Amino acid sequence: MPDRPLPPAPSEQHQLRRYLEAAVQEWGVTYWHEDRNWTSANGREVVCGWGTYIDRGSQRVPIKVWFDGLDHDIAIYGEHRRKDEYAEWQDLAVMSTVLDEVINVLDRMRQPVR
Repeated sequence: MPDRPLPPAPSEQHQLRRYLEAAVQEWGVTYWHEDRNWTSANGREVVCGWGTYIDRGSQRVPIKVWFDGLDHDIAIYGEHRRKDEYAEWQDLAVMSTVLDEVINVLDRMRQPVR
């Protein structure tokens, strides 16, 4: 089933995207957005949210930052959501703190594997 138009983005999503774009531009890395509002044909699966992919080079899976339009939380994940490549923020009450934490996690995850 094709994606439907997205609902209006919450203010936290706008803040997240602005913050992410500033950081990745400063880092000089490639990124792209993939926003989804989709329901499966049987109605059992629903995806609604705003995603940003951050490139880590040809040998590694991009980092995905996802603002969930259903739960209004933020998740970051890389390779198959491994524990060391996954972080989530459900409480967005102090958005400035959340944004700083998001950038710190992204900076750690984009470093070369040793």
